[in-house]
Amino acid sequence: MSETTMRRHFSLRHLLGPAEAAQPATSIWVAERIHRYAGVAGIGPVVAVTSGSEYHALSDRPVAPGMWGEANWACGPLPVVYVDPAKAATRGSAELVVAHEISHVKWRSYGHRRVLFDRCQALIDQEAGTRPG
Repeated sequence: MSETTMRRHFSLRHLLGPAEAAQPATSIWVAERIHRYAGVAGIGPVVAVTSGSEYHALSDRPVAPGMWGEANWACGPLPVVYVDPAKAATRGSAELVVAHEISHVKWRSYGHRRVLFDRCQALIDQEAGTRPG
């Protein structure tokens, strides 16, 4: 990612509580968050992938060491959303990657322009507003 893209990504703010945000991200948690964000974004079903080897097998795209996630539309009838919980490490970091990649599915033509990140933050805010309790 470019410096500008990284700055925009890391300026996103998740709305998880501090205790939850600090917990380790797990494959199950990340996959659930991918599906949750897809639902909130209204994009329908997606394939959630949390391992680089599985993503590579589905997409035939190599996973670079610094690649935490990717959205891909060319793997079959459903978009594939890959987020690596081990690279993100915490739920807070993973939450931002999930929202970022779901935003790419929702607004494909936006690339990494500022508008994508503005909409991504709005999606994070919307998701938090739909949580029970």
